[in-house]
Amino acid sequence: QANFFGTDLNVETRDDDILTFGENLTYNNIFNFIDFDFNGGLYFRNVERSTLYKLTSSPSKNVFDTKIDEFRLYLGSSFRLRLTDFSSQFRINYTERDEKHIVKNMSDVPEKFYLDRVEDELKKNNSSLRFQLGSESAYNLISSDTLYLNLFLSKLVYNTPSIANFSNRSNIFRDDRDELLYIARLTYKKFFSKFFTASLFVEAYMNHLVYIYAERSSNNNWNRVIRLASNSRYNDKILFSSNSFEVLANYTIYDFEDILNTVRSFSFRQFSFTDTTQINLSKRFFTTLSGSIKLSEQGGLNWKSFSTKPARYIEEYSGEAKIGYRLNSESYFNFGIRTFRYIESRFEGKEKIENSRIESIGPLFDLSVKFREDLYLIGSSWIEFISQSLKSTRRIVNFNIRILLTI
Repeated sequence: QANFFGTDLNVETRDDDILTFGENLTYNNIFNFIDFDFNGGLYFRNVERSTLYKLTSSPSKNVFDTKIDEFRLYLGSSFRLRLTDFSSQFRINYTERDEKHIVKNMSDVPEKFYLDRVEDELKKNNSSLRFQLGSESAYNLISSDTLYLNLFLSKLVYNTPSIANFSNRSNIFRDDRDELLYIARLTYKKFFSKFFTASLFVEAYMNHLVYIYAERSSNNNWNRVIRLASNSRYNDKILFSSNSFEVLANYTIYDFEDILNTVRSFSFRQFSFTDTTQINLSKRFFTTLSGSIKLSEQGGLNWKSFSTKPARYIEEYSGEAKIGYRLNSESYFNFGIRTFRYIESRFEGKEKIENSRIESIGPLFDLSVKFREDLYLIGSSWIEFISQSLKSTRRIVNFNIRILLTI
């Protein structure tokens, strides 16, 4: 190409033509407590890809120009109900998408190269259908207590219709799959006073992935996640405190592990706690204490007997202690110390054996200055003295500065 066209650089052109149609209907205050929305649309996209220089004397399948035709259909509606102590919103969405990849033929290029490129592009053709249903509800138990319920359901059908995806030569198989997703969350929020609020929630997440054809069906699995968490927040003129607690269990269960030795179900369980507290010592001086704990366990899973075999255990601890000085209501600097510890262990039978450990400690400095209404300077710097298992201590100096200008 370089000798023929006088350059070894080609020029690629891409033209996108997009056409959309949409409609939205809104009906508010039906019977003074109901709102209803409906929206829908059509989306057409045509992408033309071409190259300026085409060497047909020694052609290949990459010499051809291509185009993409994409079509989308979207339909959705929502229904809102408002009563004295109860409010709820229901949503339903339907999306259809189809994408086709096309090769532009050239008469002066042998048909073999054209057919090879057509086969490559056919593998990219895909279509999908997605249906979603969700609701968000809130119920005021009393003036200071509220109960929230969130529900979500999604079904995805994804197809790659080309028979070319069955090519054993390229070891590529159809990605046709169905995905079914359920999410449910229940939240209880209480306002103890104008200074103190707390919430507790439990969440269940379930996702079933099913590959339609046998070539990939060994990956069919259920992913189940259960979370229990709480958080609280206290804020007055002297004290600010925020903390969160979470317990999470994640289970991945393969559909055919009883007949396949290549897949094994596994579990991941985690406990975490974070806390940040700031105390105003005076109008100018303040101190900040923060810390976090995260404990994680990974291992094999037997879902039928609901038993686990721990394999890996990780501990992470971090903390900061700082004292600060306010230059004005929106500018300050502080300095202090930060520490971090990471411990990774393995299980041999029931015995936990430490694999590696990383520990660091060092000073830190933060700065935030507001020069004008539209100009901020934010900077931070910290030094880490890091020690690792069987390695000498290292020192790392970190510095970060940002200038925010609002235009």
